Amino acid sequence: MEKVLIWFCGTGTTKQDFLANVEISDFSAVVAIDGIGTAAMLTKTQALAKRASWGGSLVDMFKKLGVVYDQVNGYDDRAGVVTLDSLFPLVDYLKTLKEYQLVVGGHSRGAAVGLTEFLAELYHLAVQNQAAGVWANAKTIRLVVVDPVQGQQDSDKDTNAFNAILKDKTLAQILAELETKWFGGREVFDTLVYSARYDARSSFAFDSRWYRFITEQMGKQAGPAKRAKLVMAGFRHSAPVSKEDEISALYQGKGVAPIAFLQQLVSFDPNWEQSARLLSQIENGYLDQLAAGTKTDLISQLDKQTSLLSYGITGLIGGKSLQKTLSTDNPQKPEYRRFYRYQYGKTTF
Repeated sequence: MEKVLIWFCGTGTTKQDFLANVEISDFSAVVAIDGIGTAAMLTKTQALAKRASWGGSLVDMFKKLGVVYDQVNGYDDRAGVVTLDSLFPLVDYLKTLKEYQLVVGGHSRGAAVGLTEFLAELYHLAVQNQAAGVWANAKTIRLVVVDPVQGQQDSDKDTNAFNAILKDKTLAQILAELETKWFGGREVFDTLVYSARYDARSSFAFDSRWYRFITEQMGKQAGPAKRAKLVMAGFRHSAPVSKEDEISALYQGKGVAPIAFLQQLVSFDPNWEQSARLLSQIENGYLDQLAAGTKTDLISQLDKQTSLLSYGITGLIGGKSLQKTLSTDNPQKPEYRRFYRYQYGKTTF
């Protein structure tokens, strides 16, 4: 059966960056959409706004300023339109398929905003009684939601009021109604929320919509939310998608690692649950050692890469190092609050 991937990149990440870090194979079609805060996305949004085309060094200067502005302020309406517009060629391709498996994934703002807005747009079509069209041929739609941190969206703290995303509809409701209206109640959605185990920066909290999905809806409300799973791996926000942030030395010779694990989730590898459990064991072992003050090269590297200083200027905004977290907090309960999240001890996976 044909497999199709739609991926929404995070802030400052191009589709080339994503594909260079995460090996994607055995897909008949891949659409990776540049993240906000990239020159590629800025060029497209400027074209949409029909801004004047300047030349020379001025255009380079303004483009760099625009990229920085977008990285700080996040998505706006133009970026949302450009993101969804990128999918039109894929729709034409899907018309040629009788049946397919679809993966819709994203990282950071790409998950919190891009992926969520995609679901909201499908929901709008469904409640307007429009036919499912090419989407009806999807045997499975796997959602791979990687560390859905949205940052500061202009004056909004989360995506509740963003563009097409409805305030009065939860993610659980959106997914359940899509299955009912477009798929006749068939269990189509397979939702995997992949959280980094830790990030030291206080501004890198889960978007509140996904926070509520995890804490209030997942495993509790009927429909797709009941079947959804939460997995954790990696000690930095971008560990699942960036070789630089993965701290790969921690996983050398272990047979699993955050990026390889993402590849399993995306490719429908049936052994992903086994890998999730192994990653949990490995990382909780490192947490034990760091909490105990163990002095080894690996633990020293983990300590350094989970300190605020390791994030450069973004670490100056505020937060708490992993070592300090372990020394001052009760680690028995998973946290998804604004300051940090980590899971310590027994886990589902």
